[in-house]
Amino acid sequence: MIDRRSAQMNRIWAILLLLALAGVALVLLAGRSPFTLVPVFAATLFKSRLIVLDFMGFRNASFALRHGLVAWALALSLAAVGKLLITGMIAS
Repeated sequence: MIDRRSAQMNRIWAILLLLALAGVALVLLAGRSPFTLVPVFAATLFKSRLIVLDFMGFRNASFALRHGLVAWALALSLAAVGKLLITGMIAS
């Protein structure tokens, strides 16, 4: 059981690392337009879900706790997108 859990955590860690590197590469290669940042924020939400459920160990926690933590990450991502849009409108 421990070996299976360790292999699963290593696989999830690799997925998180690949998502982070893909986001960085996308922003570096495609620029900072809103169209390129949407997939970056989507990957951020997916990464936060993996972190909450697997690394924090809330996969078997109550429905409210699991979804509350993911909703918190969604709220932070939406705030970041809102800030990006507001500063983009002010700058132009």
